[in-house]
Amino acid sequence: MTTPVFSASGAYAGNFFVNPRDPHRDPNYHHLLNLVNRLNDEGWLCLVSIHWGKCNNVKSPQKFQQEVGREIIDSGANAIVGTSSHDFLGVEIINGCPVIYSLGDFLFDSKTRKSRPGGYINLCISDGKIDRLIFKPLTLGFCTVMDDKQQKSLSETLERWASLSADLNSSVKMGLDQAVIEL
Repeated sequence: MTTPVFSASGAYAGNFFVNPRDPHRDPNYHHLLNLVNRLNDEGWLCLVSIHWGKCNNVKSPQKFQQEVGREIIDSGANAIVGTSSHDFLGVEIINGCPVIYSLGDFLFDSKTRKSRPGGYINLCISDGKIDRLIFKPLTLGFCTVMDDKQQKSLSETLERWASLSADLNSSVKMGLDQAVIEL
């Protein structure tokens, strides 16, 4: 899923396009659900990455994101990593699988504004299942990286991410430089 401008065609490499705001009318969406289901049936660990389209600067997951996330997890995905909002949206656990709605501005090379905090996720796998995820703040912007000198910002980023995830009923354990969700 992405915006149409980045979608693959017969002439160009690109991403698999599905309109996330109206997926049920899109045959590609049904193809995606069937593919996820088949991968699950074959025993593959399936991670789906979604660009949610134009939903910049929202402060919580939109209803359509939660509905699409649930349908993809119900089809057999083990995790979803979403992008697009340029801000954290937290993690929701659906049937034991994480839906990471957005990691913020992990990599944003805009010259017009300062990057907002972002982060990355370690998905820990044991016995063929994701059993925990670890969030670590990190912002890579136009020639900037969050470092130890920004410890206060690091703590605020962790607390904010944990709070957004808790709002989605995820139980978060805080550490000095990371947050952990056990599945």
